[in-house]
Amino acid sequence: MTQAVGWPDTLMASVAAEVRRYRKRRGWSAQQLADACAGAGLDFKRSVIANLESGRRPTLSVPELLVLGRVLDVPPALLLFPVGTSAEVPVSDDSSPSPWSALQWFVGEHPFPATTDSGVHTEVRDWDQWDRNALPLVLYRVLQAAHDDLRRLERDDAENDAALEMARKRIEQIEAELRRTRLVVEAQP
Repeated sequence: MTQAVGWPDTLMASVAAEVRRYRKRRGWSAQQLADACAGAGLDFKRSVIANLESGRRPTLSVPELLVLGRVLDVPPALLLFPVGTSAEVPVSDDSSPSPWSALQWFVGEHPFPATTDSGVHTEVRDWDQWDRNALPLVLYRVLQAAHDDLRRLERDDAENDAALEMARKRIEQIEAELRRTRLVVEAQP
C-alpha cells in the first residue's frame, strides 16, 4: 500500500481496508466484486478494485461508494466510518474522531466532531443554524417512527381500536408540526 500523506489519503486507506475486509468476508475475489458492481450498473474493472485496495487509487466517487455498499451488503456509511473496527477516522486535517462520532455527524444527529488535545468536542459556530439545517432529518425520523408504529398497530393489533385511533391522531399532529416547521425553515434566510 502506498504511504498516506494527508487526511484524505488516510481516509481512503480506511475505506479501501473496509472494502477488502467485506469482500474477503464474502469469499469474493477482486474479479467477483468487479462483476457484482457491473451487475449493479457500475463498470468497475478488477484492476480498479485492486488499485483501490492497494492504495494506488486515491479517490472513490459517491456512486462507487453506494454500489460497493450495495453489492457487499453493507451500509455505505460503514465503509466510510468503520464503527467497531477502528478507533478513529479522519474527517478533516484537524479532526479524527471515533467512527461513531463521525457517523453521527454524517447522518445529522450531532454537529461536526472536532478533535482537541483534550479529546473530541462538538464544533458548532451557530447552534440555531445547525438545528435549522438538521431539522428535516430529525422530523423525518420522528415521522417515520410514528408511521412505523401505526403500521405495526394496524398489522399486529387491529382489534385495539383505541390505540389505533390514538396513533392516527399522533401522526396527524406530527404531520401538522412538520408542515409548520417546513414553513418556518423555508422562511429563514
